[in-house]
Amino acid sequence: MRKAELATFDRVTDAEAKTRQALGEKMDRPVSFGLRELIKSLSVSTGVRLSTVALHNRIADRFIDFHCNFSLGKLTITHLREFSEAYRDMPANTRPAPLNSMGFRSLIKGVKAKNLPSVDDSSRKNHIDTLKPLLKLTPARGFLLANPRAGFEVIIAKTKFSAKKKKARAPFTPQQAAPFRCGASWSKVS
Repeated sequence: MRKAELATFDRVTDAEAKTRQALGEKMDRPVSFGLRELIKSLSVSTGVRLSTVALHNRIADRFIDFHCNFSLGKLTITHLREFSEAYRDMPANTRPAPLNSMGFRSLIKGVKAKNLPSVDDSSRKNHIDTLKPLLKLTPARGFLLANPRAGFEVIIAKTKFSAKKKKARAPFTPQQAAPFRCGASWSKVS
């Protein structure tokens, strides 16, 4: 039953995309039910927060930029492994203006070209693992026969807490603390 619904969805979206393209609209024609469509359908039925949906979409966009937007049925562990390996070269901070609008492949090239610090292993694992709950639901909801992510884990080296980088303590300067002082209980710092 679910396969028939997905096939119907594929035909309808293909026909709609062809019609829009014939009318002169520029758009990527969705070939089939992929990651974006999965996120959209599961976000409604599972009731996840909007911030989580935005994170799922950001990771899915990076995945689609690295691979292409293909059918969810063609997703394999090999795709996930390749994406995970490529994610090693993702910049640690993507918030600066030139980086936040770049695609995944461009970000990777930028890190290599400009020697920017890349994302650490624990962040890479967290980002890749955001797709885990989505793909885990695919067999139960009838989108796929089996979870394509089953058996796949992002393995990171374990480090002792004492071996991790410690952030330098940055206390407030007297000038920065001045606006927070109120009343006579604070001693004046010169």
